[in-house]
Amino acid sequence: MYVLRAVDKAGNTPDFILSERRNCPAATGFLVKSLSSNGIPDKILSDKSGVNAASIREAN
Repeated sequence: MYVLRAVDKAGNTPDFILSERRNCPAATGFLVKSLSSNGIPDKILSDKSGVNAASIREAN
């Protein structure tokens, strides 16, 4: 299982999802869900995974 999580400035986790796969549909779904419930962030930090970069491009 993979955990995708959003972390705010205070270090709290306002949103997370567990996924069996680390792929673009899972990452994009989480990103869209997180943005709709938490608003647009000032910046997005991630590891250098191509999946994360692709999901950010797709969500834009």
